[in-house]
This record gives sequence, C-alpha cells and structure tokens, in this order.
Amino acid sequence: MRRQRQRTLTGDPAISNLSLKPKKEPIFVGIDPGKGGAVAAIDKNLEVLDVKDWPGNELFCSDVIKDYCLWWNNDKFKIFAALERVHAMPGQGVTSMFTFGENYGMWKMALAYAGLSYLNPPPQTWMKGMVVKKQFAGDSNKAHLAAACQLFPEYKHHFVGPRGGIKTDRCAAVLIAYWRRQQYFKGE
Repeated sequence: MRRQRQRTLTGDPAISNLSLKPKKEPIFVGIDPGKGGAVAAIDKNLEVLDVKDWPGNELFCSDVIKDYCLWWNNDKFKIFAALERVHAMPGQGVTSMFTFGENYGMWKMALAYAGLSYLNPPPQTWMKGMVVKKQFAGDSNKAHLAAACQLFPEYKHHFVGPRGGIKTDRCAAVLIAYWRRQQYFKGE
C-alpha cells in the first residue's frame, strides 16, 4: 500500500513547524572570573554589546546573567556563554586562590540558575592564536590589550582606564566571548 502525503487544510503538503521557526540571532558572553574579573557580551558582527567589571558583590553575577537573559535570551536571540576554567597555580596565596574559586563558583551558579549552557575553556585554549605574549616579552596585560584592540578597534576605550591603565579583565572577557563566537561558527 502506498503512503499518502499528509495534507493541510489548504491541500498543500504539510510542512514541518521546525522549518518555519525563525533562526535566533546568537549573542556571545565571555566571563573572566578572576579576582578583578569582568563579563562581556558581543554579537555575531563583533559589536561589543556590554562590558562590566566585577564589583566584588555576589549578587552581581546573578543580576548580570538575569539582565542578559531578559535582554537577549528570547524568541529573537540566544545566548552562548563561555566561562574561563580556573585553577590554583603554584606560588599563589591561599586566600587569593580561595577568592578566585569563589568568584568562579558564583558565575557557574548564575549560569546554571538561568538555564544557560556554557563552554569552559582553560586560558591556554581560548588564548591560542589570539594572544601572542612573545611579542610583548611575556607581558600578558599588553598582549591581551593588543588582541582586544585589534579585534574591536572602535571599542578600545573600554579596555583602558582614564589614566591609561590596562583593564586586563575586560580585555580577557571580550576575548573569551570572541573565542565562544569562533566555536559557535565551527559548530560546537
């Protein structure tokens, strides 16, 4: 017996609802959970949508992610996040590492509470091919600034303080968001 194609009320062959849904625009969020820390959001066209410094307040993580979800996690947009994986390094103080770990845990909790999945790259992974420390004699602050300014030249005012100091955490957050964007377009 031949199968007959399903017909709609108008007589046209039925079309899957999935093909009718508009594709959501991606928003990429990068989080540097360090002691200073920062969070940044960019779109697929490399426009910096938001950059925020870590104020040292536990509610900040939750509020930022909640705001991002209200603004961008809807029918038109979808958030793709990356949270830098951190760990203790030899020679770092116990107290500073504990604070570092606390910040990391707070960001993980905020992302989980919002129901956002995220990638968790170690620094070596997201920096690969983007941040060239050799060029700056091992000065990672200058390397981060150079990479961020090269990718986002019209937003370089976000990466330097009023007296010219480098905002390394902001640079890292934007670069992590950029790395997440690259992974999205690779299909991950």
